[in-house]
Amino acid sequence: MAIIDFLKKQFIDIIEWTDDSRDTLSYRYPDEDKEIKNGAQLIGLAAGGTGIIFFSLATLATVTRKDFSFMGKFLFIGLILLIIASLANLFFQVPALALTISVIAILIFSAYILFDVSRIVHGGETNYVMATLGLFLSIYNLFINLLSLLMAFSGERD
Repeated sequence: MAIIDFLKKQFIDIIEWTDDSRDTLSYRYPDEDKEIKNGAQLIGLAAGGTGIIFFSLATLATVTRKDFSFMGKFLFIGLILLIIASLANLFFQVPALALTISVIAILIFSAYILFDVSRIVHGGETNYVMATLGLFLSIYNLFINLLSLLMAFSGERD
């Protein structure tokens, strides 16, 4: 039971209706003091950074004509280690480790973008649904970890 209570505190605590007409849902976090004033700017900055990283790596993979398929096994091992480190940090909650995990995740998922685009260009991936899904997940994880770093370093708390 203690594990469930621990996990409940880590995620959204309650979803509630904000008005009587039941038109608007809001999320209520257990700690109300964790608002960030410049949140919209950070999201825009993370989206812009993700776009710049994606387009530069996609251009690199397309223009150089180099086959980056050799990176697949290294990236998979790095992803497994990243998952293990994230699970360990879920229980230990070391802030420096969380930042380190975000930096490593940005590097791994940036390399995954390079790997996926190279596979698409060189014909290594013929299933376009899986190729699109792989690119989407790489871009999403890159955005989330970049946003996490930006919130840690430049988030203005109330």
